[in-house]
Parts: sequence; structure tokens; C-alpha cells
Amino acid sequence: MCRTDLRDVSTLPSFDDGGHPGTHGDCRATDKLDYLLLSPGLYARVTSAGYERRGMWGGKDGQRFERFREIRRPAHAASDHAAVWASLDLE
Repeated sequence: MCRTDLRDVSTLPSFDDGGHPGTHGDCRATDKLDYLLLSPGLYARVTSAGYERRGMWGGKDGQRFERFREIRRPAHAASDHAAVWASLDLE
């Protein structure tokens, strides 16, 4: 096992998972495959963070979460993974 002091942004109390804790497929808790790891110094500077799923197709009918209007069927999806993002105050 690798030891590191890197911190997962999804552990922040203010992290917005949109009610779906996973990052792949239907985004259930068992579907969390993607992480954004930051050093303790950068982690302390996060002002907001979350998952971006609007480029995904969610569920059988695509209605599991909000998506861009251009995505009208699964083949239009940008990915089957949500993007993990964070804004940081670097001043």
C-alpha cells in the first residue's frame, strides 16, 4: 500500500456530489472511480468542488441527472465518467 498525504476533494464538507456519490455509469457509491487528489496546502485553499455530469448519459433513459441538451442519446455522451473539479483561492 502506498502512503501519501494527498487529500481527496470529495471529502470536503462543502463538496457537491449532486446527490450521487459515484463518478461512473449511474454514479452510485460503488461507482466512484475518479478522484482529484491535492496536497494539504492546496486542499486547504479549495473554495468549491464537485462533479460535472452534464456530459454524461445517466440511467436507461438519460434522466438520472441533468445533461446538456445536445446529448439526446447515449452515443452523444462525452464520457461515462463524471469530471471532478475544484476551485481554489490562490491569492
